[in-house]
Amino acid sequence: MFKHAATTITAIRVAGSLVLLFLPPLSVVFFVVYAVCCLSDLVDGPVALHTWANKLTGVACVLIPAFYPLFGLPTTAVIVGTIASLSALEELAITLVSPRLDRNARSIVCGASGWDEDRSGPQPVDG
Repeated sequence: MFKHAATTITAIRVAGSLVLLFLPPLSVVFFVVYAVCCLSDLVDGPVALHTWANKLTGVACVLIPAFYPLFGLPTTAVIVGTIASLSALEELAITLVSPRLDRNARSIVCGASGWDEDRSGPQPVDG
């Protein structure tokens, strides 16, 4: 059952995302469906196989409707896009420096991805 939990949760989010395409932007119904998608992302967090930066990207994406009225579209896009780009670069770096696949790597910055704490180079990841 737990094995398929992440897939089911993701399917809920994908379906909700598709529904959002047909709703009036920033309407009450939009925010209800958006909240369901956000909740599915929060529930998915503990079982997801992504880094802390990836989770930060998810939080930034969830906050887009809050950022948009405050900062406008260009600034919001730069904020979220920068966080997402740094997350993707971190995942690339983890992939390049890790001696073996570690689906539970949390970060290259805090030494939890195959680098030891003094950053002297790749070390075997406990598994």
